[in-house]
Amino acid sequence: MGRGRIRSTRHVKAAATPPSAAKAKSGDGAKDNGPKDIGPNDHGPDDSGPDDSGPQRAGHMIVGIGASAGGLDAFRSFFSEMPTDSGMAFVLVQHLDPDYNSALAEIIGKCTAMPVVKAADGTIAAPNTVAVIPQNAILKIEGGVLRVALPETPTARRSSIDTFLVSLAEDQGENAVGIILSGFGSDGTIGIEAIKEAGGLTLSEAAFDHHAKFGMPQSATAGGFVDYVLQPHEMPARLLEYRDFKFKDAALGLSETSATGRANHLVTICAVLNSRLGRDFGQYKSSTLMRRVRRRMQVLHIEDPNE
Repeated sequence: MGRGRIRSTRHVKAAATPPSAAKAKSGDGAKDNGPKDIGPNDHGPDDSGPDDSGPQRAGHMIVGIGASAGGLDAFRSFFSEMPTDSGMAFVLVQHLDPDYNSALAEIIGKCTAMPVVKAADGTIAAPNTVAVIPQNAILKIEGGVLRVALPETPTARRSSIDTFLVSLAEDQGENAVGIILSGFGSDGTIGIEAIKEAGGLTLSEAAFDHHAKFGMPQSATAGGFVDYVLQPHEMPARLLEYRDFKFKDAALGLSETSATGRANHLVTICAVLNSRLGRDFGQYKSSTLMRRVRRRMQVLHIEDPNE
């Protein structure tokens, strides 16, 4: 394919190895699991923030949802509660039999009035639409446009969720949302970390006891990069709350390019962090710090930075 080669799992892992996947443990229920707002990978002045040369960002949230073949009920539960006019785009990445013509698009189409299509190379992730990965394919996103290619190896096919979520994080940044539903293994864990580090929102499926479901949801949560652990029917309401607060936050003038917003709050925040943690963040790029502060406020639904 001429417009961007799809990386296999081995390339994705080399580019985004979780620094703390074996250390963090999953949290309780549907609560914030402690976003890693300032992490060891943010190296002060050398940390690169967004600039005009970056990818084309959509004006809406793009939600990547990963699941294995057993995630059909979770998909149904999710879309039965998701309004058709949310303004979000949804991309479903499921582990599929490469030799079986999947009916996932048709099945999801019975759960929502949104247009549901099987993704093709060039499909636009438009608001209020659902795109489903085709069988025997690797899916990525570039400039808000879906790119489909054949997997280079069987291993690449088994890491299709990571591949898409990593590309979504790189392409959409704060507008990216990653959700991990039912499935065995750990596919999606690397992608969830990438979205969290890019400033997006992350969720994983909860079992009946409100802890992360065994398998892929548990693996993603154990890495410490999942914001909310929820049952699928609870996720749409949380996404809508996050969307509304995100847009309200932008209206408050706390954008990364707002010099006034940075000057008013960053000095105080850095002083508090230094006094409580003994770490001086004064040399970090202001755009990086402001992005982390804004994201933390969005997740916790805090309107006033002074809180």
